[in-house]
Formats: sequence, structure tokens, C-alpha cells
Amino acid sequence: MNIDEQQVKVGNINVNFKIAGMGRPFLILHGWGGKSESWLKVQEILSQKGFQVIVPDLPGFGKTKSPERPWTLDDYRDFIKKFCEVLNLHNFILLGHSFGGRISIKLCSEADSGVSTLILCNSAGIPNNRGFFARLSAMVSSFFRPIWNLPGISGMRDGTRFLFYRLARNADYTKYNPIMRETFLNIVKYDLTPFLGKIMIPTFLIWGENDDKTPWRDGQLMSEKIKNSRLHIIKGGDHVPNLKMPAELSHIILDFFK
Repeated sequence: MNIDEQQVKVGNINVNFKIAGMGRPFLILHGWGGKSESWLKVQEILSQKGFQVIVPDLPGFGKTKSPERPWTLDDYRDFIKKFCEVLNLHNFILLGHSFGGRISIKLCSEADSGVSTLILCNSAGIPNNRGFFARLSAMVSSFFRPIWNLPGISGMRDGTRFLFYRLARNADYTKYNPIMRETFLNIVKYDLTPFLGKIMIPTFLIWGENDDKTPWRDGQLMSEKIKNSRLHIIKGGDHVPNLKMPAELSHIILDFFK
């Protein structure tokens, strides 16, 4: 099965995406730091089973350039809406992984999303089970906020943030340009728990048993909040089953549709 790489203009952004197969449209949104290439094997398998699988490089990742200003989660949601309009996608399956899951939750909490079935794979969006670094980051940010707002000190804010995240070895923050670093901070502070109960479409949650970024208990909570949902735990799986076990992940998805 050939996987074609194409570009399409969405607003003022040239968006790179990969497309393969014929049949029911299946859109995949990668995680933070990922790209369309991260889903090549899954895309190949699903495209051979009656799906037209589309995987874009989200703005700021892969071959799609960063937006001109820091984006919020709503900006990414609006981008996906426009992307689907340009490609004429309707009644499609949506899979969101990690950060892509955040976008998917926000989009599918709206009645006019155009999504028929939602798949959340190791999705981010629950702040309650944050790890030590995230809690420490929040405390440091809270402590320094009054200082950063003082005259003559505010310009030091970005440098202080960068140094802190670098010392903490958080590549999600430090490896990106200033616009994407600010975007990262906009995204991770968003609590999506209130939006889960608004999702009314069939939802399948897939989680790695050993996920150390978004623990499987997050998936359990999401499944409890989303009315028409089912949760599958991958034994031995981690946060990136698309890279570590793409064949198993693909077969789990295909079994769901059977």
C-alpha cells in the first residue's frame, strides 16, 4: 500500500500530511513532539483494511511550520476543523494520541464535530495524576509569578523558564522555539475533565499499562466520564504503542470495529 505525502494550505499555514488507502476516513492526530512519520506502520496496516488514513504534521511539528504566535488548545481545535473542511472530511473516525488526544477531546465535546467515532490513545488532559516534575513546575511558576511581573524583571521570565525546564531535562519544552515553548505552557495547563461528559459519540480508549506520562488511571477516569466508551489496557505497553508495538495497536483498533 502506497502512502502519499501531500501538502494543503489551511489558513496561512502549509500543512504537510500523509494519506493512504480507500474507504472510511480515519484521521490520526499525533502527540507533542511527534509527527506523521510516527504513525507510518499503523497507517499502513489500517489503510489495508478499508480505511482512508490521514495523518497531518500538526503546526510546529514535522514538516509543518510553527504558527506565527503561541497557540492555545482552541487554536489547534479550530485548525483541525479547517483542515477537515479543506479535505472535505465528514463522518470520520478520529484517533488522538497524547497531545492529539487533548485536541480530540476538545473537538468532540462539541455536537458539530463531524466525528463519528473517537479513539483516545494514551491521551493527555487529566491534571490530577501529575508526576513530581509537573507538580514542582507548578510550584516554581506560582512562586516566581509575582516576581516576573515586577518592572524590569518581566524580561527574565522566558530565560528563567528555559533554564528550569532544561535542568529538569524536559525536552517537550526546551527543544522548541520560543513560540512553541509558550504554546506548550498554554496546552499543559488546560484541564479537560469538564469536557469529557459532553462527548456523546462512541469512544474507545487504549492505554499502555506502563505509561509513565499519562497513567492508565487517567484512561479509567476518562472512560467513567465519557458515557458511551470502552477502555482497553495494553499489557506491557508504554506511552507510545504506535512506535513500540504498532501491529498490536492496529489489531486492537481493528477488533474494536469488528
